[in-house]
Amino acid sequence: MKTYKAPNHLVDIPWNKVSIRREDEYNLQYDSKPNYIVIDTIIEDGLELCDLLHYDNTNLYLIHVKYGFSSKMRELTNQISLSARRLKDLIGTQDRTFFEKVYSKLVSKGRSVNELSLDEFINLFFDRSITYVLAFSSHLTDDLVVENNIDRYDSNIARFSLVQCSGEMRSQYYMMLVKQIGRE
Repeated sequence: MKTYKAPNHLVDIPWNKVSIRREDEYNLQYDSKPNYIVIDTIIEDGLELCDLLHYDNTNLYLIHVKYGFSSKMRELTNQISLSARRLKDLIGTQDRTFFEKVYSKLVSKGRSVNELSLDEFINLFFDRSITYVLAFSSHLTDDLVVENNIDRYDSNIARFSLVQCSGEMRSQYYMMLVKQIGRE
């Protein structure tokens, strides 16, 4: 977790679990934020590409968000692996249809696309370095940093899933970084 830590600016909105109960509520806070696109709940061909998309001039970050460092990490790491596998295939075949459908659904749901045209949106995936980010918030009463307090988190499933996914991603697909979302 310390070696592959995501920059703090990527997921910088604290998750106050008292006022923001659900993951989709948290993710929607990034809608209309410059260089972010909220893809959460946009399903195309049975796949949710990511929850949050963040980009700059050279990088594209596909951010997957989950509350809690617990057995839910298995679900999150599976989502990341499936997304990465599919994205690599799409980019390899130069198939743009999937991205066109995602863009269309974003627009129809009224989500911000940061004034990107369809072609600009599609090109995000073809002309930038791609990195996946596994972002999570602590589920403990005290907001302990997982990397420094791993012994306080008792989910072996979370640990195993993170290690397995991290290795698979780097060896077969894309770089993967980890980010713990702070709480207020």
